[in-house]
Amino acid sequence: MTFDEIKTFNGQKYTGMPVGLSHHWNYPNGDWEETKISPDIWKIRFSSLKTRKTPAPEGSGVPLKTSYHWYIMADQQVTKTTKDDYQTVMQGLKFKVGHKRPYWKNWSYGYKDQQTYRQKVIGILQSTLQQLLLEEASENPDSPVLNSGQQLSSPLEVSQANPLNPDLSIEDLKFHLMLKKLFE
Repeated sequence: MTFDEIKTFNGQKYTGMPVGLSHHWNYPNGDWEETKISPDIWKIRFSSLKTRKTPAPEGSGVPLKTSYHWYIMADQQVTKTTKDDYQTVMQGLKFKVGHKRPYWKNWSYGYKDQQTYRQKVIGILQSTLQQLLLEEASENPDSPVLNSGQQLSSPLEVSQANPLNPDLSIEDLKFHLMLKKLFE
């Protein structure tokens, strides 16, 4: 089965790696930056050259210079092991938002008749929230989350970012306002 061959999964047609296979990557030079933008919220940036743990099969995969855009939802658990070190484990899901072939000018979501980046992310968040609510209803039917009359607090309600703070960039403020809208 080739990379570009049309495949089907639960009625959805797709190309690429078959569902069920996996990759193992090394991030030997990973650089993680984080900035605290409120008491419970950090803005993060990670960059690295990732390399396959085992070489790709000959003739597999996409052409060089192909790009992918992922939206990642993850849990990160850290334990301090020395004054300067933390053991870190992150696990979660990554959702394909778009791709860009080497000869394209735009990401796939930038073309006519395609969902925009924001529309795709909203769909991911709505679907994930719906799944969490179903799981909560199954495990804890009396949960306050399921009572539509009761508002739960979010980190954004507890600690509002100060828009007058000169250390907050316009991107930080836009990010904060986007998160706030999700909890309203």
